[in-house]
Amino acid sequence: TLGGGIYVDGTCNLSNCIIEGNTTSTTTGNAWNSSYSRGGGIYVNGEFNLTNCIISGNISTGNSATVEEGGGVYIEASDSSFITNTTIAYNTNEGLRTTGGGSVTVTNSIIYFNTPEANQIGGTPNVNYSDVQGGYTGTERSEERRVGKECRSRWSPYH
Repeated sequence: TLGGGIYVDGTCNLSNCIIEGNTTSTTTGNAWNSSYSRGGGIYVNGEFNLTNCIISGNISTGNSATVEEGGGVYIEASDSSFITNTTIAYNTNEGLRTTGGGSVTVTNSIIYFNTPEANQIGGTPNVNYSDVQGGYTGTERSEERRVGKECRSRWSPYH
């Protein structure tokens, strides 16, 4: 399944929005043929701009023979995509995953508390002036900062 909350095939601009509590799920697939569950919150195949949004509590799930990626946002084959002033938190199976030949730029955003903890971001977006749990090497200053209990309490759909 692709895009539990929003599926984009083309150009899309989203601003001042909350995308939460969506799921992509697949139970097909076996040891010889994988199936995909991508973009629990948002799946994008194209050009995408996300500004001043919260992406939280979304899930990409499947079985042991499936591929689950981008629980918050999955951007594939993007021309140019921009994520600005956006929080991507508390999603399952990565906060953000990027693939394909286009460029994805993340600026002034927070990517935290996504599981598994080691995979806040998959792929190679340009990350600038953003707070990423565990840190992220970007073209400009992007590092882990302490996000306290206030943020955890405020943004968690599970608190």
